[in-house]
Amino acid sequence: MHAVIVGSDMSAQTKFETELRNYVMQKNIQDRVHFINKTLTVAPYLAAIDVLVQNSQVVSWCLSIFFSMHCILF
Repeated sequence: MHAVIVGSDMSAQTKFETELRNYVMQKNIQDRVHFINKTLTVAPYLAAIDVLVQNSQVVSWCLSIFFSMHCILF
């Protein structure tokens, strides 16, 4: 199993992201957890996933949910 975190931004890391990156390093699971910087090309990631976790403290219903459902249907 792999976890892919899309939307990471090394130049503006949040406290949570920093803690998450440190946790990954401490547990030595860098080969299983992948951080992808911000990108507009999300379709390949959405098409490849089995589970989507939308973690946002601001947006309650994000377009990425619709995009992921579209990738599943087509």
